[in-house]
Amino acid sequence: MVNLSAEALAAARAPLTQKVYERQMNAAESYSRLIRTGLYMSGNVDAAEDDLLRVTWQDMEIRSMSQAADALGKIKQMLDVPARALWDRIPGVERSDVMEWERMADEEAERDPLNGMLRRNDASTTEEVSGG
Repeated sequence: MVNLSAEALAAARAPLTQKVYERQMNAAESYSRLIRTGLYMSGNVDAAEDDLLRVTWQDMEIRSMSQAADALGKIKQMLDVPARALWDRIPGVERSDVMEWERMADEEAERDPLNGMLRRNDASTTEEVSGG
């Protein structure tokens, strides 16, 4: 396997990638049950009964950053998914990075003069309606 193109390497890895994916999907349910059982046994019944508790796997498929950015951009544009919802899907980005970006975006929105004007207008409209 010398001097193979990126497409040829991806095709060569496809069977392994599919097998890993299938095993992850099969194991995820078992791991979720194990986590729920541990939570229940430790007395954390609310967390054990949480329907959103699930095991997720990091995508280890080799892609370039430009491929990932292109795919995420298309998801945002074509499916109307909010950009913030896609931040944690960027390869190599950790949850702490996403939390920092969200904080920075919120701060930036607070400093936006248009948002400030809209908030003031909204507050004055509320006062007029409530009679205050």
